[in-house]
Amino acid sequence: MAEQMTVSWRGRSYDVVRQGAGESGEPGAVWQVLQDGALVTSFPADDGDGAAEVRAKVTGWLEGTESRPEADVGRR
Repeated sequence: MAEQMTVSWRGRSYDVVRQGAGESGEPGAVWQVLQDGALVTSFPADDGDGAAEVRAKVTGWLEGTESRPEADVGRR
């Protein structure tokens, strides 16, 4: 299981970090997606998440929000 990785998408790099329930303030573990140290989004972490699954979730979210204004979804 991955705990941290970098995802590159359309020329930008995003750090993805797994945070436990107590660390994130969420009721369960989450994956936090950061760009230049700023939180962009987060989503629930599953115990069996591997690097490929996490990368697919992150890029899926980025693609799904691509048409929204960058400030609206946290991308810069």
